Amino acid sequence: MRKLQINELEEIRNDAYENSRIHKARIKELHDKKILRKTFNVYQKVLLYNYQLHLFRGKLRSRWSDPFIVKHVYPYKACDIENPKNGNVFKVNRHRLKVYFDNFSVENDSIELSDPIYKDRFFLSHCFCVSFLCEFCFASLSHSGQMADNGNP
Repeated sequence: MRKLQINELEEIRNDAYENSRIHKARIKELHDKKILRKTFNVYQKVLLYNYQLHLFRGKLRSRWSDPFIVKHVYPYKACDIENPKNGNVFKVNRHRLKVYFDNFSVENDSIELSDPIYKDRFFLSHCFCVSFLCEFCFASLSHSGQMADNGNP
């Protein structure tokens, strides 16, 4: 009897391990779908992330440096990039790069806003009076059914 219980516990434990393995595989698959693969080509313009910029003042300062030009793409997440201003070439990790869009145009759509039109202009114009204890406002509230149940304003 005792051996049967131990065997059942072993089976339950093995099922739990199997379910955990299946769950981890599914979560990994979902996570890997959301990862964006960055591919860079030679002579492509890219921006470089400057992770040391937090030492300088200014929260709104961008951490992405001027466009650089990709000179060589290595396998395993490395690139040689060139600074076009002074011609320096150095190797960086591809995680620190993102594509620079040269001729990016933003369409400037404008929407004209007009004053809102209220259905009950008379009531709304008198609700914003200076005196909050205005009898007229309370009278109009009671007629519209918005006064408190006890009758007190």
